This record gives sequence, structure tokens and C-alpha cells, in this order.
Amino acid sequence: SLAGSILGLIIGPLTIPYLFYPTMSSTYSLPSWGPSWNISFFAVAALMVVSSVLISYISVKGISDESPAETIRPKAPKMVASGLVERTKIWKRFSFNERWNYRDAKRNKTRAFMSVFGVFACAMLVMSAFGMSDSINDVEDWQYNQIYNFNTKLILEDNITDAQLDHILAETDGEGMMEESIELKYKGNKKAGTLTVMNKSEYYRVTDGDRNYIDLDPEGIAISDKMAEVLGLEVGDKVRWHVAGDPKWIDSEITETYTVPYGQGMIMTPKTFDKEGGDDYNYSTNVILTKKNVNKNYTGVSSITTREDIQNGWNTMTQAMDMMITVLTTFAILLAVVVLYYLGLLSFTEIQRELATLKVLGFNSKSLRRLLLTQNLWFSTIGFILAIPGAYILMGIMMGSTGDEYCFPINIYLWNFVVSFLITFGLSVLVNLAFSRKIKKVNMVESLKSNE
Repeated sequence: SLAGSILGLIIGPLTIPYLFYPTMSSTYSLPSWGPSWNISFFAVAALMVVSSVLISYISVKGISDESPAETIRPKAPKMVASGLVERTKIWKRFSFNERWNYRDAKRNKTRAFMSVFGVFACAMLVMSAFGMSDSINDVEDWQYNQIYNFNTKLILEDNITDAQLDHILAETDGEGMMEESIELKYKGNKKAGTLTVMNKSEYYRVTDGDRNYIDLDPEGIAISDKMAEVLGLEVGDKVRWHVAGDPKWIDSEITETYTVPYGQGMIMTPKTFDKEGGDDYNYSTNVILTKKNVNKNYTGVSSITTREDIQNGWNTMTQAMDMMITVLTTFAILLAVVVLYYLGLLSFTEIQRELATLKVLGFNSKSLRRLLLTQNLWFSTIGFILAIPGAYILMGIMMGSTGDEYCFPINIYLWNFVVSFLITFGLSVLVNLAFSRKIKKVNMVESLKSNE
């Protein structure tokens, strides 16, 4: 455990971060990209060593007082009393495989628990990884195909004239709106956001949490659900806000909410903005959205961005998450293979004498393989069922760590369950097949004479 922890402490930071640097460097700017160490790394390594030593101590404590002869003598199978299940009529309907595996699990509760936990961890990580991929795709479709219905976004210069603005609107058949960076404050909580000032638009649609289109009150003030959650406010509360770069704070009552996956903030109409801002803030169009593909350089336009450009920026930003999903899936499968194989090996070693007895009684290798496969499938089923709520919880934690700017839906689709099920149970079957040869090689005479 000490050697493994030291190797992980050294090799981990020197290898795994480099998988994420290429994608993260295109989104974030740092003086240099290189590995570093944190005190928590050493704490985790120390915890691994202590845990391994503690488990080893608990394992050998029971035999430390035995004589050498007692220690090397194979232990008889644990005797377990008949439980409630064995005393019911249902028990008589169970097949021999089901009865044998049930009693074996009762005799070896720790091994059974670890088998279930291994499958649980594997299925939970796989479902979470696939679910994260689905959430990213859902957000992309939601933001860029449902909310954004424009093809070109024109950013206007501050000194644009009314005549120039009217000309551009007429030429592009576009809609004018105002976007500003703002700071919001509520009961000591401060957050940066985006203020969108517009009338009802066909190019920028507003949705609720179920992705249904909604119409906002033209005289009200709407705040995004995620921003309201972060600030801790509800409809009817008053929030303080100001435009970035302007010291004037405004107190506004929130009348409704909307949901947007990216770009949290507030929405109001120009009329409401002028009313709330008074003499300090006045509406001024600084963005034009249009369905046309605009390539012409208009006077008064500082930059032109297409929806494809914005979407490509999103894809670049989420490449790091795609890599994390790949890493999660890979380690989940490795975890399942290692845990299931070594638990299977331990189980085979413990019940080798019982398998020899069953061979003497007439059970062939095929029947014994089916016996062990039944147990693996039991544990896999229990672990998979427990992993479903665990995957939702893990996805909520991981998606919640992406930042206050994002609102990722937590969705696990049917295909996710099916693929995760096939991976989990496929690994169980493969591990069982790995012991097929061992079952054939069980020597009945030597196994049964092992106690002599």
C-alpha cells in the first residue's frame, strides 16, 4: 500500500493532467501549464496506507492467537442458522442454485457486500459518465437550437447613430436588443450575470425548466432559475443590481423566473428598464439578431458573430468534460474487472472443497459454472439497481461543480441504462468465464483430502 500510494502520488499528477491540458488551454489562460501538488494529495495517500494496514490488521487479528497447526488447517465452512426466508414456503420453490448461493452469501457477508459494492461503483460511474455526455448534448441543443433562433449576431459600437441603427435593422431584417454585464446582490450574496433587455423576440426565445417556450410579463422582471437559486431569492423578493462600470444600484422586485442553461441573469423589456433605471439608466440597442447570414461590414458594427461560431466556442469549452467522461468510463470498467476478478478468485479459493464435493455428487463443470454465474448475476443485479439513484446523486454533484454560470439538466436516458447494464453484466459474465478452466482443474481427491 505504501509503494502504491507513493507511485500514485508521483505518477498521477505527472500523467493524468496532461490529458486535459490541450482542451483547457484553449479556454483558460495561465502563465504556464504544468503539474503541481496539493497537501490533499498526501492526505489521500496517507489515508490509503492507513486503510490498508487497518484492514490487514482486522483480517489477521482473529487468527493471531491460534496455534500454527490450527492456522494452516483449512477452516470448515461457517455454520449459519436458518433465517426467515428458509422457513417460508417460497424457499421450497427455489432451485438448488438459488438455495446454495443464498446460503453462501449469508456465510460470507463481507465478500458479498464487496461484490455488490464493486458492481455498484462501476455501474454508477458508467451511468454518470454517459449521463454527463447526454447533459452536455442536451444543453447544446437547448441553447443553440431552441433558445437561439438567429444565424448572425451583430455587436454595435457605442457611438452608433439612430440612422445607422435603422439602416442595419432594415437591411438585415433583424431585432434590436440590449445586453449588459451586471452585478446582482441579495442578502449579502453577490453574483455577476447578464442583463438582457428586449421585447418579445423570435430570435431569442425564453423557456422554462421543461424546455417549453414561455411569454414573460412585458412589465415584469424575470430572473433565471439558477441565478435565483445561487442568490437564495424567490419571486416577490427585491434584488439589487447595477450595470458593470456604473456605480448606481437599482432595487427591483422579481416577478417571475425562466430557465437558461448558459448565461444566467435577468430579462426585462426596454420600457421596464427605463422605468427601473430612472435618470441613471436608459435603453440603448447594442446588439442585433438576425436570421440572415450577414457578411457585410456595416458602419456602426464593431463585430459580427455567427451562431456556428458561438456553438464552436461551446464545443471547445466542453472538450475537457468529454475527456473527463472518457477517463471516468475507463476507470469504472477497470474497477469492475479488478474487484470482480479478485473477489471471484477469493470465492473460488474458499469454496474449492465444496466444489469438489459437488463434483463427487455428480455435478459436472458446466453445472458448477452456472452455479457461480448465478451468484455473480445476483450481485450484479443488486449493485446495478442501487447504482441508479447513486448515478443521479453523483451527476448532481459533478454538474453542480461546473459553476454558477451553467444549469445542466440531470438526465439519464433509457439507452444509458441499457448500455450500462450490458457493460456491467458483460463484465460479470467475462469474469465468470475466467474461472471456467479452474473449475475443470479442481482435483476432487486432493481437495477433499486437504484437511488431512
